[in-house]
Amino acid sequence: MPLYTAWLHAGISFLLIAAITPALSADEPRPTWNPKATRQYLDSRAAWWLDWPSADRGQGTTCTSCHTTLPYALTLPVVAKLPGSASVPEVAQRLLAGVRKRVESWDLLAGPAPHKGDHALAPILGGANREIALDTECVLNALVLVSNDSPSRKRLSDAASKSLDIMWARQGAKGAWRWLEFGLRPWENESEYFGATLAAIAAGTAGSKYPRHQATEIVAKGEALRSFLKKRLAEKPLLHNRALTLWAASYMTNLMAVEEKKAMIADLFAIQDQDGGWSLRDLGKSDSQPGSPGWDIVASYPQGAVSDGYATGLVVLALQRGGVLGQDKRLRKGLDWLATHQRSDGTWPTVWVNKERDPQGNVGKFNRDAGAAFALLALAEVKLSDAASR
Repeated sequence: MPLYTAWLHAGISFLLIAAITPALSADEPRPTWNPKATRQYLDSRAAWWLDWPSADRGQGTTCTSCHTTLPYALTLPVVAKLPGSASVPEVAQRLLAGVRKRVESWDLLAGPAPHKGDHALAPILGGANREIALDTECVLNALVLVSNDSPSRKRLSDAASKSLDIMWARQGAKGAWRWLEFGLRPWENESEYFGATLAAIAAGTAGSKYPRHQATEIVAKGEALRSFLKKRLAEKPLLHNRALTLWAASYMTNLMAVEEKKAMIADLFAIQDQDGGWSLRDLGKSDSQPGSPGWDIVASYPQGAVSDGYATGLVVLALQRGGVLGQDKRLRKGLDWLATHQRSDGTWPTVWVNKERDPQGNVGKFNRDAGAAFALLALAEVKLSDAASR
């Protein structure tokens, strides 16, 4: 995706958090990070995924992964808004072209009988999980295409519009979508809720550019989605879900009342670590009390890490999107943690809450992929907010 030309040519650390400098004296060093390293890492990981045989789903397409290609795709339109953007990387073009192909060929892909042949498009999973996989994919496809649709369009592209048509058509009666569930936290624990927040972001991002946004049926489906998110969050108020909801509410109107938003922000700040970051362990809690059980950290990279890139990136992004200003000292601490804890390969510290992984193996990097992308989103949000206020 378009990135600062300085990222591409200078190869130096670029300061994205200039908007939070009021507390720093003129001669005090400001936290910096190296966006070029993160760009190269995310590009390389997306390229690996697109060429990984296990991800292949026919005709040059792949399944969209919650940990690698989805977060990568979400970074693309964000950096495009920053000054000095360059051309779209080839790997990003491949990724988006593959998603468009799957949407354009959806009738064949999701028809009553799978298409036969060596080069057939295939669902993410078949057998008993086929319909659940199609529900999962339709939301991911919509979010990727709507997020990356041309901002200059008055109406969504045909592919992006069709992706929303498919998403709404497959919405369940309770307002959500069935989601692939293998118990792998954070995305597959309460996975139905995770998927519903992504659908809310897709719908909210499209807004009035979606041709059917005012259709009676679509308005009703949007209300059903809001109702599901509110009811499920009340039943199972994981802090991870609250961070996702705060993020989603910045796109979908009337998702949360002002007081609900304030309470979510307070709860997320309550679990901020002393070092300024957040830990995936604490996002597994149902409340912000010190004794509340969370997800067990079974391993970390580097060893001994507690705060991690994914949790900190997601929470900082959600807080900013939720209206917390850059002058907030607690938010500044989170941004400083992100700016100062980037590793030389462009990633951030990672923790595993399912089972220990080889941090240098391709599967072991999945959490690092998501962490790098969400850290980038959080740091870029500062620059975009600063530009908008000028």
